[in-house]
Amino acid sequence: MNDEMVKKGINNPGPQLRGDMVADAILESPIAKDPSLEQVREILFGAESRRAEAAREALESRIAERLGRLEGEYERRFEKLLRELQQRFEKAAAMLEAEATERRESIRKQHEAVTAQIQSAALSLNQTKTNRDELAGLLEDIANRLRAAGA
Repeated sequence: MNDEMVKKGINNPGPQLRGDMVADAILESPIAKDPSLEQVREILFGAESRRAEAAREALESRIAERLGRLEGEYERRFEKLLRELQQRFEKAAAMLEAEATERRESIRKQHEAVTAQIQSAALSLNQTKTNRDELAGLLEDIANRLRAAGA
């Protein structure tokens, strides 16, 4: 194990980790930063690196564009859904209000009918009582006449 691996707390690195660490160590060495080596890298890999960077940027641009379109589409769909829900809510509220009005009117009519029946029954009872009172008075008058005639 080398000192750098011990510093990082790696006692038994796997083959991939060991290879990555060796590559990092090579890239960080003073030789790797030599300007002539940079020129060689540019000659060997520069065009490929620029092409890969351009492809990455184009891909990033397409992804951003598609994401923007998707966000716009979902925003439109969400707004449409909200409008539809609002319309349905308003329709249901109107239906409930109409039904409540209908029921209030029905209850008012039933109340009026029951009130009329009660008033009619009360009037009938008053007339019956009056007829009985009149009959009692008439009978009392006849009895008084009979007493007076018999006396």
